[in-house]
Amino acid sequence: MQAYKFNTRVSDKGIISLPYEPELFNTEVEIIVLPKIKVRTESKEKYTTEDFLKEFSGCLKDLSQEDTDDLRYEYLKKKYQLFSENVSEEDVNEARYKYLTGKYK
Repeated sequence: MQAYKFNTRVSDKGIISLPYEPELFNTEVEIIVLPKIKVRTESKEKYTTEDFLKEFSGCLKDLSQEDTDDLRYEYLKKKYQLFSENVSEEDVNEARYKYLTGKYK
């Protein structure tokens, strides 16, 4: 069954107009009316970069750069499933070295 979705407005006389769709002519249809939810237009203050920094700065202050690099590496390793049967431990260590130092052997 083909379904059609139209956005329209119910007139002040209660009439609903559908767009021109010849496939629907002389056809019995079922109509479900879903009133649109009005979006509140109250403008809240935008969450700025400065707000983010105020909220989260210092949350990792007890960790060294090396610790945060290790945590980032562990996260990425899990995300991309770096360990597999086709990747040797040596390759992983070399990739980690390149990642942490930005140097390529």
